[in-house]
Amino acid sequence: MAAPETTFATIARAQGMRYLMLAAWTLGLAALVGAGALIWLAGAVLIGLVRGEFDRRQARTGAVLSPFTYSALVLINASAWAVAPLWAVLEGGLGGWIYALAAVLTGMHIATRQFDRRPRMALLACSPYLPVLALLIASHWGRPEAWITLACVPMMAMGLISHVVYGRLEAAVVAAYEARQAQMIADLEAAQRRAEAADRAKSAFLAGVSHELRTPLNAILGASQLIESGRAPGRHPELAQGARRAAEILLGLVNDLIEATASDGDRIVLQPVETDLAALIDDWVGAWSEAAHAKGLSLAAHAAPGLPERIQVDAARLNQVVHKLLSNAVRYTASGEIRIEVSLKPGPRPLLDVTVRDTGLGLTAAQIGVIFTPFERFDSALRPGCEGTGLGLPIARRVAKALEGDIHIASTPGAGSAFSVVVPVEPLVAQGQTAAPGVSNVLVVEDNPANRRLLGALLGALGCQIDEACDGAEGVAAAEARPFDAILMDVNMPVMDGLQAIRAIRGGAGPNRNTPIVIVSAAARPEDEQEGLSAGANAYLTKPIHVEGLAATLAACAPGSPQATVQAVHSPLESRA
Repeated sequence: MAAPETTFATIARAQGMRYLMLAAWTLGLAALVGAGALIWLAGAVLIGLVRGEFDRRQARTGAVLSPFTYSALVLINASAWAVAPLWAVLEGGLGGWIYALAAVLTGMHIATRQFDRRPRMALLACSPYLPVLALLIASHWGRPEAWITLACVPMMAMGLISHVVYGRLEAAVVAAYEARQAQMIADLEAAQRRAEAADRAKSAFLAGVSHELRTPLNAILGASQLIESGRAPGRHPELAQGARRAAEILLGLVNDLIEATASDGDRIVLQPVETDLAALIDDWVGAWSEAAHAKGLSLAAHAAPGLPERIQVDAARLNQVVHKLLSNAVRYTASGEIRIEVSLKPGPRPLLDVTVRDTGLGLTAAQIGVIFTPFERFDSALRPGCEGTGLGLPIARRVAKALEGDIHIASTPGAGSAFSVVVPVEPLVAQGQTAAPGVSNVLVVEDNPANRRLLGALLGALGCQIDEACDGAEGVAAAEARPFDAILMDVNMPVMDGLQAIRAIRGGAGPNRNTPIVIVSAAARPEDEQEGLSAGANAYLTKPIHVEGLAATLAACAPGSPQATVQAVHSPLESRA
């Protein structure tokens, strides 16, 4: 049981107020009874000292007084003070009546104020004054003093009740304010902790991103310098291939950062394309063999019998997922081997199963439970020297689910892990890559000379003849001069941008009013795609461009194709939200 609440300890600490009140009461009583008032003063002081000692001992030791003991102390102390007005009543006279009435009202007010939050204790402290008040009325009955005293009773009662009520309201307001203040302080402290944690996560994230970006950049710059210097003439194809693979990894990292800013509600746009499965597997091995061998790891792929040569799948998205799994396998495996196992599960919707198996440290059940949480990184403690962004696997799973599949984990601590991505695919009959039927003359509208040369080379590999225009205005003029089978249009160009050029071609009376137009742009947001298609484009191809994606886009837009009007089409190397 908690110690009974009291304000007497406060009075005991404020001795000046107590002694001032005792002096005032003694002075008034002495005017009526003479030196006998000193006897009352001595008794009141003695009882007050005893009461104060109990308060100090309770505060010092934490001892809890029983309700009976506490109530007895309160009653004795109040009775000692009530003796003064009682003595005055017994003395009689007008002076005795005035003194007694003032002392009774003052004493009851003080008692009520001391216990304004405890009505029962306040009533107990006032009880010694009630007989004095009754005696005061009886002794002056029939005289005006009796009626004045009676009139004071309800006024005093209403005043005391109002004091208690307003005191409680004030206490409730103060308590509510303090509670809100405490909650605000707790919220601010929690917000500060979250901000500090976010700042630490941001620093770790930026450090990881910097490391991840520098690795492929180093490979690209190194290969470029060797090719430019001519110091490795016999290795140019090998160096170019390594630079291309590093660029693909770098592009994947950039796309990870873009996807990390997308909300869960943002839809991932998919574009299945015809894909050479064997070439896809070779690319997976080739992209990571050098990094694996640098750590003394063997990297090999095993394709199950019966795999189709070509499949219909969003190769860019599948690449994105598999590269994430291979990146982690190489990063977290210190010795042994990494195997890529590819199989096809038959059924109404055949499922492609790509499993990346390693001999690394493995994962516990607790780690598997949080491994798909964005920015969750526990590699620094368990795998010294290994760093990452904490985005790879969460994004990989999000992409796998967008492909209507998922990622499954089988792992034993100390014995390695197996990450499997399972997605539905459509097996296809093998066909050679040729130019799109009916597409032989293509107009390329692009302001960047390097991009024009690249598009010219890719279209030339597909057997197409090209005309070039350096901005939107030149493109509109070329489209009005003669017909083309298709038009590739950049967006951000001087003089006239690509969207204005498309609207001009569609709104004009030239020979290319209905010619398929494909936007080729670095703008990768869904709203950019929608704006381009709304302007009149048939398809939207995002940079960087890959020959397979370009061929699939032209085939989809070719006259007579069942997909002559399509939505966004993306390069197999490109991956974005």
